[in-house]
Amino acid sequence: MDAFCTASPVLLIESRKESLEKSNQALGLLASSTTCSDHALVTGTLLKWAIDRESDPVKKLSTDYPKLFSQKVKKEIELVVEHLDKDHTDFVERIGKACPFPETSQGELHAVLEGESFIESVRMIIPVGGCNCSRAIQIGAICGALSGVETIPQNWALELKGCLVYG
Repeated sequence: MDAFCTASPVLLIESRKESLEKSNQALGLLASSTTCSDHALVTGTLLKWAIDRESDPVKKLSTDYPKLFSQKVKKEIELVVEHLDKDHTDFVERIGKACPFPETSQGELHAVLEGESFIESVRMIIPVGGCNCSRAIQIGAICGALSGVETIPQNWALELKGCLVYG
């Protein structure tokens, strides 16, 4: 998760083709394993497509991931896609609630794909327990880029201490 947070500003500063390569370099600052950097890159790719206003970045991830990521990551994403009809809590309990990748990334992706909104996706992850903070950060970044910062409830944003509130 730290690796995703480290690389995200690169995507926000410059949303063009080279930004994924630069983000991958930024990932190297904190990511000590390929599993961590690969999953942070999945989330970063989805975030980049949302920023670039791809027509349906979530669907594009489902169709384009075989061309973009390692075989291991493909299988982990496929597991999420195959279980979209499953209850979110049951899915996360099956794969694991711990903070490390791939579990946190799979839980976040399942919530983004299943939820109808930022609020619903975040509320899906809360009762599951485990690494809610990491999943919520990823969900907020992606849903905010997809739907606009105004989809984040103002009263939620006002609860953040010492953070700038946009919108």
